[in-house]
Amino acid sequence: MNMITKRYLIVTFLVSWLLWGIVAAAGKFGIEFISFASPIGKIIYVLGGITPALCEIYLKKLSSSKDESKRFLKSIVNPKHSVWMYVHTIGGAMTIQFIPVLFGLTQIKQPIYMGFVLIIPMIIGGGIEEIGWRGMLQPELEKKYPHIIAAVYVGII
Repeated sequence: MNMITKRYLIVTFLVSWLLWGIVAAAGKFGIEFISFASPIGKIIYVLGGITPALCEIYLKKLSSSKDESKRFLKSIVNPKHSVWMYVHTIGGAMTIQFIPVLFGLTQIKQPIYMGFVLIIPMIIGGGIEEIGWRGMLQPELEKKYPHIIAAVYVGII
């Protein structure tokens, strides 16, 4: 693993866990203005969630040429992908969520329409985070492991 990737992992985990720890500790110790229930706490929590993307973008800008950095930023949102890829991704995520319900391992406690209401926040929240994991860590691991093994490692992390 190269130094940029190591720096990415260290900074990403350190910053995101620090931010989430602040929110968790505030809730535990009754500091309401930065607990998860407050707007400030939610902003801090979201910043922790998008830390992987922010670190990747910053390090890419720092360690790449201008052209390479621009190419990377353009690749983040690529409207040329097939609609079926997006349908497959969203459908797969929803299927995985419903498998425990189908086997009677859990119950749906929210109205079924909430699954559709939450699609956009899931895509934006999870998608932003993936910029870092799939943009920095995945390619680095693929230098040493086959694609599927690298994807499993990234998924575990």
